[in-house]
Amino acid sequence: MNAPVPASPPPASRRDDLLDILRGVGLVGVGAVNLVAFNYDSAYVAEYATQFPQAGQQLGFTVFMIFLKGKFYPIMALVFGLAAALALEAKGPMPFVRRALVLGGLGLLQLAFIWNGDVLHQYALMSLLLLSIRWWPPTVRLSLATVLFLLSFAPIGSTADAPPLVFATIRESLQHGSFTEVTRTRLGLSSFSFWSPEALVFQARIFAWLLLGHFLGEQARYRRWVQRRPALRLLGAALAALVGAGILLQVSGLRGEEPSNPALAALKLGLVAVFYAGNVLVLVSAPLVWNTTDFGRQLLTWLAPLGRMSLTHYLFQNLLYSLLFYGYGLGLYATLPPLALLAAYVPLILLQTLISGWWLRRFRQGPLEWLLLRLTHSSPVLPG
Repeated sequence: MNAPVPASPPPASRRDDLLDILRGVGLVGVGAVNLVAFNYDSAYVAEYATQFPQAGQQLGFTVFMIFLKGKFYPIMALVFGLAAALALEAKGPMPFVRRALVLGGLGLLQLAFIWNGDVLHQYALMSLLLLSIRWWPPTVRLSLATVLFLLSFAPIGSTADAPPLVFATIRESLQHGSFTEVTRTRLGLSSFSFWSPEALVFQARIFAWLLLGHFLGEQARYRRWVQRRPALRLLGAALAALVGAGILLQVSGLRGEEPSNPALAALKLGLVAVFYAGNVLVLVSAPLVWNTTDFGRQLLTWLAPLGRMSLTHYLFQNLLYSLLFYGYGLGLYATLPPLALLAAYVPLILLQTLISGWWLRRFRQGPLEWLLLRLTHSSPVLPG
């Protein structure tokens, strides 16, 4: 297989920089969230948090859990859906199917050898599901997205069915185990969590955002939201939803135990869903607003190369994290405080951004993006 051919970047008309920018925003957030997620398994978040009782660490951890964790995967799904609509309109379904199969294969390889939190195989399955319903009327698809999104916040019971292994056992295996021992432990956690109710409802939530992205990508509907006034209106509505729902949850006391009254339970579900949607849309609409100003456009331009190489950087980050935290690397699993992790992430993502610009001045695609195109017999006419 030949190496990537050096060439100048493709003409602007052949790519949508805005999608690359949004993909870059999503990657920045996903990379930060995954760095923390590598440091402890989500089933044992309470045990991890108690190791760092300092007020600053607890505050940072709380902000991370409320406003960042789980909020960037919808952005990536939204952009994935946008790009899917554009690619399907331009090329038809077969290249899209081949791409889904290759992404699924990469995801399974990562699941087996690097990390049990992979999402590529989930995107592959969602891509095939999208193909089967993309001919449904838009109102039906949007209704389905709304229902899936709301249902994903419904109470699903306690976490009493967590894996029987205690945190100390998990930590010992992942922190000091060999590659074989670490892999066995990871796959054990993955086999439990992949079909757990929590995982299924989260996947339903992500698919809802993918459906929304696909709807906006059809006939380039999203283009109406990239102008300054619509973007400002979207940002204002998102902030109002985020702040309003957050205040109502706080003052009503609904943040605590699940209400026994069905009406209150439904109210809580709705407020949590609105808070979450507002949070995600703030993260999406803020770059749209910045992109309408000269300074903001120059700043966000740095993220476009990062977004164009998102697959390469996503897999590299996860490989790096596995070497940092697992026993066959530095063995730092569950030892680093949240704020230290997030501070360490800043130079990493800045370095990846600089490398992206340097690489794309010499080659058309990132290494794995190029490999994906070759394996799918596709062409880089549209962002994928």
